[in-house]
Amino acid sequence: MTLNLIPAALKGHGRRRAVDEVGRLREDNIKLLNRQAAADDYFAILQQNRREVYEAWQFAEHGRQAAEAIVVDQERQIRDLKRQLADTQRRLDIGVKANAAADQTQPIPVITPVPLHQAPMAVTDPGHVPPSWARGRKENA
Repeated sequence: MTLNLIPAALKGHGRRRAVDEVGRLREDNIKLLNRQAAADDYFAILQQNRREVYEAWQFAEHGRQAAEAIVVDQERQIRDLKRQLADTQRRLDIGVKANAAADQTQPIPVITPVPLHQAPMAVTDPGHVPPSWARGRKENA
């Protein structure tokens, strides 16, 4: 049997030396170490970006929570103001209806002022006391 059955690509030239192989392995090792350093740098950058994104997310979340608290407070204030407005409108309607009823049922008479000596119930004699006043005083005394 002959060794011609081994493909030529696997046979080599027969000139390989261990020194050449060591040099090639060192070059491969340097390439792999450079790739590993680049990957480490890349992952460090990714982790830094992740931290920055997480911090930005936390900041946005705090802002959202603060805005939500403001909205809840404003909605409560709006409800309170609507209740106050409804109560004020109800009281105003009652007052307007009461005034309208008072205007219709209680006309105010126009009184023309007259001097005291012309008044119909006035007495010009200072010694004259109406009998009802005199009786009340004597009974009490």
